[in-house]
Amino acid sequence: MRLRQRLELGFLLLLVVPFVAVTILQVDRTINLMVLDLEQTGSLLIGQIFEQIRTDLNSARPDPIAALRADSLLMTLVQSSLAFGPGVVYARLETLDGQTIIGSGITSAPEPPSFATLMREAASWWPSAPI
Repeated sequence: MRLRQRLELGFLLLLVVPFVAVTILQVDRTINLMVLDLEQTGSLLIGQIFEQIRTDLNSARPDPIAALRADSLLMTLVQSSLAFGPGVVYARLETLDGQTIIGSGITSAPEPPSFATLMREAASWWPSAPI
């Protein structure tokens, strides 16, 4: 290899290596930001829905599930969460045996993995591991 070819190869490597490194770091940062945003959105929705349920169940009614199904404010909250919540694909309220009380979006989705699993995979040191 002549000197000119060696210099060209050296400069090419000096340009490509930082580009690849910055790209990998940016992908890792983007994944972590998406998971953090999803966690914050989920916590906010859980808190809002919990407060609405607590308000509904404070009134003395014989059937709490019927009271929740009849609550138009709770249904509006779930629908607006689906429409305007960043990263929200479905939102539903279920009984312990899986019957839907109020819900929007996918109704027969399999149970997703736990959020701790998602956070652990996103925190991997190798950015392409969660992909």
